[in-house]
Amino acid sequence: MAKASVQFTKDNEYYTPKEFVERFGKFDYDPATTKEKAEEFNLINYDTIETDGLIQDWTKHKRIWINPPFTRKHEFLIKAWETYQQVKNEIYILFPIEFITTQRFHNSVGGGGEYIYLMEELTFKVV
Repeated sequence: MAKASVQFTKDNEYYTPKEFVERFGKFDYDPATTKEKAEEFNLINYDTIETDGLIQDWTKHKRIWINPPFTRKHEFLIKAWETYQQVKNEIYILFPIEFITTQRFHNSVGGGGEYIYLMEELTFKVV
């Protein structure tokens, strides 16, 4: 579990391999990425640490990909759920299994949503 004193900084960014993300199709927004990764995925709409995707409007996007920073995953979950409740867009969030099996996770989404459980190990790119 992340400690409350841990802050989201560039040293806790882990990038999902492009091949993995592409299994789910094309996305039109990523609220937690870098300019370089957005270019790699041909994303026009994205936010970074500096532009803070948590304060942006996600409702105008149809398909959202999120691999949230580990220390702020709960905040991204809440924002995704609130957005989904408004516009029913497609939001794909990558979480560790340890997080999605918690009561806090299930309470945050009111028992709703669809889940895909992956039983494979991913190798993330660390920057």
